[in-house]
Amino acid sequence: MIAPISGMELLLKPENSEEIDVPGSMSYSEAGDNDMSVDKWMEEVSGMSDYQCLEQWHSQKEYIFEHRKDPIPLFKTEVVEKSGRDYEVARKQSFGHYDRPVLERSNRFTKLGHEIGKVISLQYMVDSSQNITEASEQVPYDVSDQDLDTIERFFEANDAAWVFSANGPGLAGRYPISESTSYSGMIYFMYTLNSTGQEIPRYIGMSRKLGRDDARLGSNFANITRDSVFGRWGYGESQHLGELSRAIFPESYDREPRSKYEDWADALFIDRTQVLQENVYIEMVPFFDESIKDAEEKLIRLASRLFSEFLLNKEYTSN
Repeated sequence: MIAPISGMELLLKPENSEEIDVPGSMSYSEAGDNDMSVDKWMEEVSGMSDYQCLEQWHSQKEYIFEHRKDPIPLFKTEVVEKSGRDYEVARKQSFGHYDRPVLERSNRFTKLGHEIGKVISLQYMVDSSQNITEASEQVPYDVSDQDLDTIERFFEANDAAWVFSANGPGLAGRYPISESTSYSGMIYFMYTLNSTGQEIPRYIGMSRKLGRDDARLGSNFANITRDSVFGRWGYGESQHLGELSRAIFPESYDREPRSKYEDWADALFIDRTQVLQENVYIEMVPFFDESIKDAEEKLIRLASRLFSEFLLNKEYTSN
């Protein structure tokens, strides 16, 4: 029987964990990584040919992009015609106490972020070392006592669940949740498409499910409903869109943009205007690996070997 979690606008569908397969080659019960160190993993990858590395990349893409039919734009845009050519222009909005201009997220991206935030928050309540009531106090949703009772009863009766959006077809797709196989966080991808429609990674990053104490819900998820944070893609300081906006609108800010985001501005926009060089897309996915930091590093190192000309990451790369 499907169980509704009203305060999170989610539905739980019971499933035997042995019957659930995650996209890619691994089963749900084996989805956590095998503790292979980054150094050992890189040793194996370094011995691969470029073709084998590309096969490895495509196996990762199967999980990351398998459910996505229509790419999700990073920015809210409008089309401007100039000299007989149409250009996509990122829209801006005012944000914060000083009404500073920021590059506006697309509506679909905002919806995706909230859906992923709910999946991670629900998983946190299910597998937290705290009792479910204490854990629920950290999630940024109005989870009622009835919701908590539903969650507890559900996982007493079932060992795993598919999680769906209760508001019709969701953007996040469906993800399995259980008390034994947990997500360690979220991986996000900023990317463009080449002429054949293949995803070209431009920036790869992660948000940990847990905070620095390895116990409480991480701030990027505990505050994901705040526009200033939004799982690292908020409009505030030290958040991706806030800092990129500083590079695009430097005259409106009280300090110089960081060089990292100046590189982003040069790579994504024409002459640091709001005019995009090409459409930019975003994907967010919960990740099974026991160490989300290791998962991030492995993906960046692999992408760096294959897409060094395009990748904007600096850490873990030769860029």
